Amino acid sequence: MNRQYTLEVAGRLVPYSVHFSGKAKRLSLRISPDTGLVFVVPKRLRRTDVNYEALLKTKGRWIVQKLDNVAKLQNQQPGVSFTDGSKLDVVGKEIILRVIHTSQKRASVRLEGEVLLVLTPEVGELQVRKVVTAWYKHVAKNIIPERVDLLNAPLGFPCKKVAVRDQKSRWGSCSRRGTLSFNWRMLLVPPSAMDYLIYHELAHLKEMNHSIRFWRLVRTLCPTYAEAEHWLKKNGRFFFGK
Repeated sequence: MNRQYTLEVAGRLVPYSVHFSGKAKRLSLRISPDTGLVFVVPKRLRRTDVNYEALLKTKGRWIVQKLDNVAKLQNQQPGVSFTDGSKLDVVGKEIILRVIHTSQKRASVRLEGEVLLVLTPEVGELQVRKVVTAWYKHVAKNIIPERVDLLNAPLGFPCKKVAVRDQKSRWGSCSRRGTLSFNWRMLLVPPSAMDYLIYHELAHLKEMNHSIRFWRLVRTLCPTYAEAEHWLKKNGRFFFGK
C-alpha cells in the first residue's frame, strides 16, 4: 500500500502518494478517482532523490484543474461516492455508507443490513475509498462467479474457470482455454448491464470473435443487450476514471 502525504498546492491541501515502479523509466504524475494524485517513480530512485514539493508547486495549476475534473466526474458518477451517508450500489441494491472514526490502527468494514459500516482511524475520502474498494473486490469474488454459474446452467457452455480481477479499462474477457475474467466493478452497474456483460463473455465460449454469428448469439442470450451496451458506453468511463 502506498504511503499518503499532504502538501499545499495553489492554496489547497492536496493528499498524494508515491508509487515506486520497476517499469517506470521517468518520474510521472497520475490522477484518477481510484488513486487520487500519485507520483510514479522509477525504482532506481529513492524518495529523498525527488523534490516532490517543488514539482507539485510547478504543476500546481494543472493538478488543481485535474482534481476538480475528477471531483466533477465523481459527482456525476452513479453510485460511487465514499463519504459518510453516501449511497452505494451492490448489484442494484442500494446501501448506505456510514464512516465512523475510531482509535483502532487498521480500518475494518462490514455490512449490517442495508448499511455498510466502515470503522477507520482516518476518515478522508481517499482512505475510505480504499477500504470500501477492498470490500467490493472481496464480495465480487463470490457474487460474480455465482451469477455466471446461474446464467450458464441452462446453456451448458464449456466454462472452465471464472476469475474476478481489477482490470483498468475493460469489463471482462474470455481466454481460449475457457476462462472468463470479470471486473469487480460489475457490482456497481445495474443488474441488467451485469447480466449482459456475463452473457457477452459466455458467447465468446462459442464464438471467439465479434462476428455476425457472435452478435446473433448475444441477442439470443440477452435480448436487451443493446440497451445495456448503450448504458455502459455512456457511463462506463465514470467507473474507470476516464
